[in-house]
Amino acid sequence: LRFAMAGTATPGEGEGGMSLAVVETEEEREARHQAYLKRVRDAEELEVKLRKIQEDVPTKICNTTGSTAGSGSGSFHTYRTQKRRDQIRQQALEQELKRDREQAEFDARKDELNRIDESRTAKNRAKRQKLKEKKLAKRKSKGGGGAPQQGEPAPPPLARGGQGTDAEKGEDGKIGAAAKHVFSQPRQ
Repeated sequence: LRFAMAGTATPGEGEGGMSLAVVETEEEREARHQAYLKRVRDAEELEVKLRKIQEDVPTKICNTTGSTAGSGSGSFHTYRTQKRRDQIRQQALEQELKRDREQAEFDARKDELNRIDESRTAKNRAKRQKLKEKKLAKRKSKGGGGAPQQGEPAPPPLARGGQGTDAEKGEDGKIGAAAKHVFSQPRQ
């Protein structure tokens, strides 16, 4: 293979007008074609050999004594072995079928119980929500409770751990009976 420059370049352009082209000679093209033909011939020969091997090699058949009619007493042991193998195979198939059937029943029952549980949960959720809305409506109708409305001052925070406001603290600096009395009265 040869590389050749194609195009012309003027002194001010630099290499902008040039491009590189691959030029293959006639001998190289012929050599490449001959290599291709050789690969095709080798593949055809390999297919012929493979076909001959497949035709000449006999296929082995394992279960030749399907019936015991006309067989001698020496083939009884072979028959008994084959029968035992077949019985084991049949048992395995039946056990697998039984296991699959039981698993399908289990999954169906599990799905049914999950569906029932979900419906009960949804029913109880709706019931709780309804009671919550009822209580909220009842509080709003009485005018008290619930979150403070706009314009209403928020109630003072409850004292925790003996730390109240100065008005709640007694002479000794602790929350006294007067402060407890204030917290036990209902808000207005």
